[in-house]
Amino acid sequence: MHTKSLAQRILNSNKPFVFYHHLRVTKKGIHEAVEKNKSVHLDVCVDSNKKPYIGHSEEYYEKSGEKMKESISLNKALDLLSKSTIPVIVDCKHYNAWVLIGDVVEKLGQERCLVNTFVDELKFNYNSIEPDYLSEWSDVSKLEWIKGKYPLVTTVASAKGLPTDLSLGNYSELLSNIRTFLVSNNIDDVSLNVSSGLYDDGLITFFTSKKVLPHIISTDGVETSKLTGCYVGEVEVFEKASSVRI
Repeated sequence: MHTKSLAQRILNSNKPFVFYHHLRVTKKGIHEAVEKNKSVHLDVCVDSNKKPYIGHSEEYYEKSGEKMKESISLNKALDLLSKSTIPVIVDCKHYNAWVLIGDVVEKLGQERCLVNTFVDELKFNYNSIEPDYLSEWSDVSKLEWIKGKYPLVTTVASAKGLPTDLSLGNYSELLSNIRTFLVSNNIDDVSLNVSSGLYDDGLITFFTSKKVLPHIISTDGVETSKLTGCYVGEVEVFEKASSVRI
């Protein structure tokens, strides 16, 4: 068992780690991820009856018009993953799903989990975030709680509504305030939810200098060879995901 969190190990490696973002979670997909030493992304949610499932919130599907993709049950996914050691993103998709997150981390092992949520304090209005899925937002105290209970878990705070031209040159005070907030709340990883193309070594170093990993949501169509620092990425192309033991 590792004695350092996944975030600490990524920072120590000084190399990016790119997760595979499953569009749907299947038994075959988990077996392949384990066999190839990749990773898994679990969207943890509950329905109106508090029944757990893998996917976005009912509100999300209603407002977006997107059809929910069929995945295996959360319990089945956890059973399969508990037999492995690959990294897992545990993405809390509903504030009522927090009652499940502790058990999920317990079953998987805190040292390989990244727990993510959209954080109320990082909700901005520089540009429209409509449709806004209210059920996906939680107070930062939820991340503090999971970190307090499981010190080796990696906490990820997600933002929305930041400027579309975000950069240190244009918004240094805003970014400094965000970084201060993250550090003061013991957050390991931040997803700014801006265009992947806005990231450069300067922005990455700005966060990693304070032991916070930048989280680039999609690196599928982005030229990342110019980035020399460490960050967490996500891709929907299995072959592009990291397969390095960390």
